[in-house]
Amino acid sequence: MIKTPPPPGPIRNVSFPEVPKDSLDNGLRVLTVKNRGIPKIWLRLAISSGGKVDAPFERLALAPLTLEMVEHGTRSRSAQQLAREQDRWAIHYKADARLEYSLLQMDFLKSAVEPALDQLSEMLMAPAFDEGEIERVRARWHSLLSAQRSMPRYLADDQMHNALFPDHPYCKKCLRPEHLKGLGSHELTRFHARHYGPSRATLLLAGDIDQEEGLELARRYFGQWKAEPVASPDFPDLGEPSQGRVSLIHRPHSTQTRLLIGGRTFARNHPHTRVLRMVSQVLGGGASARLFLNLREAKGYTYGIYSEMNGFKRDGLLTMGADIRSDALIESIEEIFAECRRMAREPVGQEELQRARAEVIGAFIAQLEAPATIAMLELLRDFYGLPEDHFERYIPEVQGVSAEEIQEAAARYLDPARYHIVVVADRRQVEEDLKRFGPVTVYDKSGNQIES
Repeated sequence: MIKTPPPPGPIRNVSFPEVPKDSLDNGLRVLTVKNRGIPKIWLRLAISSGGKVDAPFERLALAPLTLEMVEHGTRSRSAQQLAREQDRWAIHYKADARLEYSLLQMDFLKSAVEPALDQLSEMLMAPAFDEGEIERVRARWHSLLSAQRSMPRYLADDQMHNALFPDHPYCKKCLRPEHLKGLGSHELTRFHARHYGPSRATLLLAGDIDQEEGLELARRYFGQWKAEPVASPDFPDLGEPSQGRVSLIHRPHSTQTRLLIGGRTFARNHPHTRVLRMVSQVLGGGASARLFLNLREAKGYTYGIYSEMNGFKRDGLLTMGADIRSDALIESIEEIFAECRRMAREPVGQEELQRARAEVIGAFIAQLEAPATIAMLELLRDFYGLPEDHFERYIPEVQGVSAEEIQEAAARYLDPARYHIVVVADRRQVEEDLKRFGPVTVYDKSGNQIES
């Protein structure tokens, strides 16, 4: 009988599927990921002009509301007719206005490809923007946004983006109820005309389809798509990250504290991305990471703490967040910074390094198991201008990250002096103690500064 498990074998590289690419005469890019396994198609359409960065600060809801209303009726189909057609053909539709782009998704059987594309093309090219539908959606959103302002995680994320990207388009992460004011059919129609155009759109079809079929369908249903030319949004130079500060969001009578510590990093196509991904994995990538083992397993300050790395086209950030016992907040911040300093001071052990590599590679391989996730990987690779062989090189590059490179990156990017601390708590319990980490600015749940 074998008493010990066999040692793990070497991690082999994987072959990312070929993704043919073409463009229509109107500029629409068409990509396909062929997988004949089941008779189904996953459609992803990204519009690089139309994300939250394109909306004015005072009307931040303009981009997501426009995207939402695309589904609520066209010039020839009511919202109810669109819904009935989706039910009839088993079309699953959803859309999301993200920071830098808007994403429309449709999943359907191959037999429904023409009804699905017919509906989507009309939604994109001829939305009705009916005032009655807009008012119903605005009322629903107002309730939702008001409820979100009571959620500590939401408040912390909003404040972190405001702190790290002040007066910059990247601070436009979270909506507020007041952003819905004054948005009617005229405003949405104008935003749609300016930002929903084929020259800034990419259509990706994954599943039971090849490039020739995809191009023919794209020409038939999107060949007449036109739009006004639109300039790129103004992205002011952020310069060097500022020294760390503390933002305290006053949540009266809160019995628990939301803690978020974050700092700016770099754009998604930066050459240090792989190394910093490994830094984040060792530090807070899961239940075997240092922060989790320290603050949860050893100290019992939280149920879980994790780090997260996000890269945009022009900058990025790394955050460490947890729901903390209020009486353990200060000790938690000190332990987090101590772990950051330890990573910069000491090289990662070989066993820990191997585990982090396996976790990062395993998460990547899991995304190659279905056409839908492969489609999103390729769409984002294309959107962020990453090299064509980006995914072919992914596993070898992760395997090649050394302990010395991790230590050097930690020293460069985990300096506590450059990190901002956001706390959502009852100010009476934590404000005085937080001052040891720097000047404390207090806000209410609506984001308004409160005088001390």
